[in-house]
Order: sequence, then structure tokens, then C-alpha cells
Amino acid sequence: MRRSPAEELGMMLNYAFSRGGFINGYWWWYLPPGIWISMAVLSFVLIGFGLEEQNRGEMNANRS
Repeated sequence: MRRSPAEELGMMLNYAFSRGGFINGYWWWYLPPGIWISMAVLSFVLIGFGLEEQNRGEMNANRS
């Protein structure tokens, strides 16, 4: 069975930090998976904000 992409990105970050990528200056070990995870989280947050605004507008329209 194939691993999920999130699991692979998490393992990449784990290996980078446990093998001293940050201390040795190997930024390319942890920067790409960190950016992908950050972008995924940001996209979910923005979708949530958009749905909240949409529902708030519908609820205000129903009150009138």
C-alpha cells in the first residue's frame, strides 16, 4: 500500500531535523516539505474562512 503524501513530507522533515540539516545549513532538506505543509494548512484555513463568510452572509439574509 502506498503512503500518503503528508506522511512522506512529515518523514522528510523528521529526517532533515534528526540528521542535523538545520545545524549544517542544508536548507534544501527541510524547506520544500515545510513549504508544502504550510501551503496545505493555509489553503484549508482560507477555505474555512471563505465558508464562514458565506454562511454568515446567508444567516444575515435569513434574519431580514
